[in-house]
Amino acid sequence: MGRPPQYLRSIEGSEVAQNDLVAGILGESLRYGPEVLNGLHQPDFDGELVLSGDTELIAVQEKIDSQSEWELDWVFRDEDKYLIGYESKKGSSLSAKQLYNEAVELCRVATDEDVSLIIITDHSREPSIVADVRGRLQDEDLDIDIVWFSWDEFLSRVKELEPDHIQPQHEPLVSQLEQALSNEGYGEQFSRLLEFSEEEIERFKEQQDQLIGLIQDLDRLAPEVGLERYSSGRMEIYHWGGSKSLGTLTNSYNPLAPENIMVSFVPEGFSDHPEGRGTSSTYPGVHLHLFKPVIEVGIHLRPNKNEQHRQVLIESSEKFVSLAREYDLSLFSFWNSWGISNEHHNPEEIEEILTDNRLSADDGYKRLLFGKRINYQEEKTGFVKKILDHLELAFQFSWVENRELFYPGYNEE
Repeated sequence: MGRPPQYLRSIEGSEVAQNDLVAGILGESLRYGPEVLNGLHQPDFDGELVLSGDTELIAVQEKIDSQSEWELDWVFRDEDKYLIGYESKKGSSLSAKQLYNEAVELCRVATDEDVSLIIITDHSREPSIVADVRGRLQDEDLDIDIVWFSWDEFLSRVKELEPDHIQPQHEPLVSQLEQALSNEGYGEQFSRLLEFSEEEIERFKEQQDQLIGLIQDLDRLAPEVGLERYSSGRMEIYHWGGSKSLGTLTNSYNPLAPENIMVSFVPEGFSDHPEGRGTSSTYPGVHLHLFKPVIEVGIHLRPNKNEQHRQVLIESSEKFVSLAREYDLSLFSFWNSWGISNEHHNPEEIEEILTDNRLSADDGYKRLLFGKRINYQEEKTGFVKKILDHLELAFQFSWVENRELFYPGYNEE
């Protein structure tokens, strides 16, 4: 197996992190015996699956061997008995081609083992695509069991593992697995409804409306610093944030604003981001918080989705660090939901992060913002001017002075 999975971590909405955590805990459990795996999978095999103490985790989000063309999320092998591969999805859709090819791959790798592909998704019922793939494999006489269950069902099985049926060393691992999946919204979630006072309700509505008003003011004033708010041709307030990604905001009588909002800008005269890659482009941005009177302003890059961004950040790290020193910039990183995952406020820390090993999406470096944080000091005119000043600064040190560094995907032709 290649790198060991990292299971001492939080998931924070990441499919990769969830796979890593689950595979890591299950793999670690095998050090003390196969009881956890057996307990989790007995319902799928009518009680006939009995993994031995020789069971090993042989692959995690990687190819099984040098001849492999497909990666599975994780694979267990009990030599000469069972080969079990897993494909898990968190919110994303299944692909019939992917499932079929992974099943064929497992059959190719197997020697004398019984082969199974276990599919775990967020669906509440088995997706029809699973039955389609199962039928195709049966038509081709491939001897493989295709098993589906939901993450909710997986968590239910974790909770049903009885201490008397597992080893004492398993208990903290099972507890960690249960807590991590519960924190991600699986299993029973509802506990109560909350009552808010009229004052609290009005305060929340006002905060939402004030954020919308701030965005409108920035939209009106941005041309003064050579920028336009990116709107994708829409009249409403276009933004990226939380579950309302690529949505719109109007006023408080409409759906609530997300907790974190990124408002992006483009050079004046551009109708799209210069690199033309939407949320994976470079752009000056203003990051807003629904529940905090602070914002972050700076230049956005996306190293986990844009390979050109990742490459230039690593290969030209000294230049980025030099700019951080010159302009007193911080480095903020974000999850996909735009919640801040890491903050680095001195050049030495930033230099440590801009390396191939540290700049990992799994550790929260999905999106980056080189910029500054501004605290609201109860003076609206000065606050908006400071935002514009920082937007102008970000525009100047990126697009005007260091275009090749910050916009590696831009082609002037």
